[in-house]
Amino acid sequence: MTESTALERSVSAKNQLPKNWILMQLSDVRLDKSKVIIPNKMPSQSFELYSVPSFDAGEPEIKKGKEIGSSKLIVEEGTTLLCKINPRINRVWNVGNHSPWLKIASTEWIPFFNREEIDSDYLCFFLSSPSFRNFLASNASGVGGSLMRVKASTFSGYPFPLAPLSEQRRIAFRIKQIFKRLDLGVYNLGSIKAQLKRYRLSVLKHAFEGKLTEHWRSTHKDKIENATRFFEQITQHERTNEKSADRVSAESLGRLPSGWLWARLGSLARVMDVDHKMPKNVNEGLLFISPKDFVHPDSIDFGHAKQISEQDFNRLSRKCKPETGDIIYSRIGARLGRARKVPRGIEFQISYSLCLVRPHSLLQETDFFYWLMKSPLIYEQALAKTRSIGVPDLGLGDIKSFLTPFPSMNEQFVIAELVERYLSIADNVRRSIEYNLKKTEQLKQAVLKTSFEGGLVPQEASDEPADLLLQRIRKAKPKKKIDEKTTRETVFVQRDLTGYVD
Repeated sequence: MTESTALERSVSAKNQLPKNWILMQLSDVRLDKSKVIIPNKMPSQSFELYSVPSFDAGEPEIKKGKEIGSSKLIVEEGTTLLCKINPRINRVWNVGNHSPWLKIASTEWIPFFNREEIDSDYLCFFLSSPSFRNFLASNASGVGGSLMRVKASTFSGYPFPLAPLSEQRRIAFRIKQIFKRLDLGVYNLGSIKAQLKRYRLSVLKHAFEGKLTEHWRSTHKDKIENATRFFEQITQHERTNEKSADRVSAESLGRLPSGWLWARLGSLARVMDVDHKMPKNVNEGLLFISPKDFVHPDSIDFGHAKQISEQDFNRLSRKCKPETGDIIYSRIGARLGRARKVPRGIEFQISYSLCLVRPHSLLQETDFFYWLMKSPLIYEQALAKTRSIGVPDLGLGDIKSFLTPFPSMNEQFVIAELVERYLSIADNVRRSIEYNLKKTEQLKQAVLKTSFEGGLVPQEASDEPADLLLQRIRKAKPKKKIDEKTTRETVFVQRDLTGYVD
C-alpha cells in the first residue's frame, strides 16, 4: 500500500469514526514478542499446535515434539494469528487454552500478541473484515498460487479504528451473538441441503424400482402395454436375443413390477466414443467438453470448455458426434458415472473420457433413459465394473452390459414426467438455500463493516476515550521494532517442564 493510498484511507475512515474513537496504524497495534522453537528437539514433549490446516477444525492439535517436523513460533493465550499464505489469507485465529501444554504456532501465521489496550476478539474480527481481507489478497507477493504471501510490513500503515476498550468488548460480544445466530441458520440450511440430496437419490431409486408409478399402474391398467412385446420390436434386428440371459443375471437386482423386464443397455441404445487421440487447444475454435465441464448437476458448463480446431473437430466427428436426444456419460476419472443431456442448438465434441449413449429411435421421445443413467441403480453397476489403476476407467463394453429396468412406453413417459416434477421442486429449494447462504455471508460482511464504523453498539460517555489508550500503547512500545525481517531468537524451552510431561 502506497503512502498516498494509506493517507486517503485514513482520512476517509477518520471522518466516519465516532467521537471517542481514534485512528491508528496496524504497525502500532501489532506486538510481536514471539520466539522460535524446534519441537523435534524435545521428542517426548507435548505441544498445543496451531497449524494452518487445523483452523477449519476450530481446535489446535495436541502433538508430541517428534511428530512436528519444522520450527514453530511460541505463542500464548490471547495471541491473534493472521495467516499470511495464499489462498488462506482470510484465516484469523485467537489462541485459546485447550491444554496445559506449551502453545506453538506455524510460521505461516503473523502473530499479534495480546495487549491490555486492545480486546483480542475485537482485533480478530477487524482482521477478518472484508476490506482488510481484500487488501491482503491484492497485496500478496510471490511467484503465484500457494507461494503467494503477505508480510507484516505490507499492512504496517493500514488504518485501525481504535474504540474505547469497554466498547471494543461490547462490539466483540455483539458480533459473536449475531454470528452465532447466523451460523445456526447456515447449519440448518446445510442440513436441508443434505436432505435434498438424499431426497433426489430416493426419487431416482424409486423411479426405476416401479414405486414412483405404483399408484398410476393401479389406476391406469388399460394403458399398460406389454414391455416384452415392445422390447422384441426394438431388438428384432439384433443378431442375438439377450432377453433370457438378462432376466437370469438380473435376479440379484431385485424384483420388478408385473409387465416390466430387465434388459442390457446395449440392447436398447448405442454406446460410442470418439477417437482417443487428444486434440490440441486453440484460442478460437469449436467447443470440446470433458468431465471437468460437468460442474452443475443437470447441465454442462460451456463457458470454460476447451476449444479445438475445425480439422480436429471433423476428425472426431467421423466416429461419432453428439446429437439432440443423446446422453453424455463420463467413464474415466474422478467424475465417472455422471450423465448430461445434449442441449439443443450447441455444436460441440466430447473427450474420450466421455461416451455417447444414444437410445433407440423409438425411445428418444422421453427422458426416461436420461434419468436412468443418473440413477443409483446405474451408478452402483458402474462402480462395480470400474477398473482403477491410478485413474478410474469404465469400458464401453461395461456400459453396454448395464442391466436396466424396462417398462412399457406409456409408463416410461409417466416416470420421466414424475421424476422431473419432483426434482424440479428440490432444485427450487436448493436455489433458495444457496441464495440465503450467499445473503448470510453478505450480512456477516455488513455487520463487520458497521462494527468498525461505530454503528453496531451505542457509545457510552463513561468509556475511557481511545486517545488515552493510544498514549499508553505508544508509551509501552519497545524501542526496537520486531518484524518478520528481524531474525527471531531460536530457543529450546529451558524451564521446568514437569507440568508438561505425560
